[in-house]
Amino acid sequence: AKVRDIAVSNHGRHLVIALDDGRVVFVDTASGRRLEFFGHLLNARKQGIPDGWAGVNSVDVSGNGRYVLSGGDDNQALFWDTKTGQILQRHQHKNRVHLVRLDEHHKRAFSASIQAESVVWDLASGQPVSRLKLKPREYVVSAVAFDASGQYIATGAPGRELKLWRIPEGKLVQQWRVQTRGRGGAVVLAVGFSDHGTLWSIASSGYAQQWKIP
Repeated sequence: AKVRDIAVSNHGRHLVIALDDGRVVFVDTASGRRLEFFGHLLNARKQGIPDGWAGVNSVDVSGNGRYVLSGGDDNQALFWDTKTGQILQRHQHKNRVHLVRLDEHHKRAFSASIQAESVVWDLASGQPVSRLKLKPREYVVSAVAFDASGQYIATGAPGRELKLWRIPEGKLVQQWRVQTRGRGGAVVLAVGFSDHGTLWSIASSGYAQQWKIP
């Protein structure tokens, strides 16, 4: 099986691996405990018998290692309990889910599909909090991060776009375009909030930039 994504919890104690054969592998690096989750089904028929396991594209793990979020080719984002291996919530999309993220306090989750669906979920109720309205060229979200308060989220896209959103309203607060080299384009590869009221981005052009949050 091929690895599609890896996530690490605080202090590196917990490791989660997304595999293209449908497995989500959770490892407690301190104790050596290992769990393999199967939940992403490919083309499940009405009688409940799937054609196989859908590949897992993205994973994230809570800071304490208790919860895992995964997104797969079955158009779902799954929220897992690592103590029991049970699926706590299923979040349905219309297309493949290629990016997922948990907030710092594992109260909210973000999942994005390959076509225009970028949703913030409330993990207490399992209901959507907001849906981000993206332009066509931004349909593929390439990077995402929650701020520490859980009230804001930043997204990056392949077309140089970096955006800051207020979650409760799904409102766009600010947008920037990352630096390129010459006339080439740039994909936003990573974003993150600092403790000093700024936002960082890393782009495929090789530039790391700091942005002031209004």
